[in-house]
Amino acid sequence: MDSSPIAIVYRDQLLMLSETFIINQVSFYSRYIPKLVGARRVNEHNLDDFDMFLVRHGPFGLLYETSYKLLAFAPHLSRYMKKTSPAVVHAHFGKDATFLVPLIERLQLPFMVTYHGTDSYTSDEWKRRQRNLSNRVYLRRRNRLIETADLFIAVSQHVKAGLIRQGIPESKIIVHYIGINVDHFTPVWDKPKDPVVLFVSRLFDYKGCDYLIEAMCRVCRHVQGARLVIIGDGPCRSELKQLAAHRRLPCEFLGAQSHKVVRQWMEKAAVFSVPSFWEGLPTAVQEAMAMGLPMALFDIPPVREAVGNALLAECLAPPKDVRRLSEIIIQFLNNKERSAKFSREARRRVTEFFDIRKQTHRLESIYDEVSGASKKGKNH
Repeated sequence: MDSSPIAIVYRDQLLMLSETFIINQVSFYSRYIPKLVGARRVNEHNLDDFDMFLVRHGPFGLLYETSYKLLAFAPHLSRYMKKTSPAVVHAHFGKDATFLVPLIERLQLPFMVTYHGTDSYTSDEWKRRQRNLSNRVYLRRRNRLIETADLFIAVSQHVKAGLIRQGIPESKIIVHYIGINVDHFTPVWDKPKDPVVLFVSRLFDYKGCDYLIEAMCRVCRHVQGARLVIIGDGPCRSELKQLAAHRRLPCEFLGAQSHKVVRQWMEKAAVFSVPSFWEGLPTAVQEAMAMGLPMALFDIPPVREAVGNALLAECLAPPKDVRRLSEIIIQFLNNKERSAKFSREARRRVTEFFDIRKQTHRLESIYDEVSGASKKGKNH
């Protein structure tokens, strides 16, 4: 019988296609056995290799989920937690973590939460305007979450600053990068590139795809054959398609795609660009860096943190500066030597700081500390 400690990994919806970073992280556990727990299943990832528990199951699944979220009543989940006896419970996203708080309080389990981005630095007023259950529960239970959780992980320094503004003590926060599989995302150094600019992200307004479309109109006037490929889906898709059509821009909308397809397009593309205004620590940027892809991005703190000082001047434009964004793209498309220099430094940085094997080894050491410290504190 395997005596390895168990880590329960919680995400409300298991698992959105855009959240490969969660499945990638648990896939690299070496000392802990991951067990996935969520309120409901979203069939966008193959999770057959993982032990999984869902609050919403069977003919009364909707009732179970509703009572869990509104009344904190989830006897099936409580029994599962007791039977599993995890060394640590690790929730992803602050809003999701607040659903678990009453159960964690009752069972006195070691508990930690990773914040990834908008859950950390959007204002309370913005959260209220969303008028959804998860934001309401988050605001109502946040103080209990701060008291109950043993540790908060921020995926970047910018996210950490947002947590401090929400009232989380700095002593309870650490910055830890999830990282990416640098062996999966590897450069193809000598392969000829078409003048393709690649966007990979959810299609929300804060991702800046409309600014990229405007920038590409200028790029296409200066670089023969240049075109834009957009991977991702979201609420802004229809208006972005209309904008591209109105501008008569050579542009393909491919919708949400698998990791494999994203990697194939990163091999083909000459430049990567997601000029967003909000980020946690952008996974797609790290993947593009690992592939040695030149990038054109907006200058925001999390992107600076990912890119590093050596590359800042090469790839960052002031937010909303369409002209400068287009200039960066044009320079990379027209200057192979500049692109090659950027590619080598980007690959070096990502292997040093964002290797998921190294980062997950560190995460398991954090689990050790949280599990030990929590037990010690609760025995006193």
